[in-house]
Amino acid sequence: MNKTPTKNEYSMTEKEKRDFKIKIATFRQDAKLSARQLSLRLEMADGYINRLEMQNSHLPSFEVFMMIIKACGVTAEQFFYHDRQHYESDMKILKIFHELLDENRDHFIALFEDLLK
Repeated sequence: MNKTPTKNEYSMTEKEKRDFKIKIATFRQDAKLSARQLSLRLEMADGYINRLEMQNSHLPSFEVFMMIIKACGVTAEQFFYHDRQHYESDMKILKIFHELLDENRDHFIALFEDLLK
C-alpha cells in the first residue's frame, strides 16, 4: 500500500534552503559569474539571482535551477555531490573501478583498505 505524501514531506528546512542557496552562489562564483551576469544569461530580471541568494523564502523552480547549474557549467550530480572539492578525483576513481575486471576489483578494494591503515 502506497502512502500518499503530505504537502510538507517534501519541503526544505530553513537550513537546507540556506545551504542550497550557498551552493548556488559557490558554483556561480566558481564559474566567475556575477549574480547580475547569471540573471541575464537566464533571461531573468537583472536582480533575480541576487534576490534568490539573499531572500530566505524564495527558491527557484526546477526548470530555473537546471538552467542555473547549466549556466555555471555543472551537472545536477556535481551540484548535489557530498564532497564538491573531490568530485573530479572521485569520479576518476569510480571510472577506473568500473573498467576493472571482476577479479581485479577485490585487489583494488584491498589496496584502498591498506591505504587507510
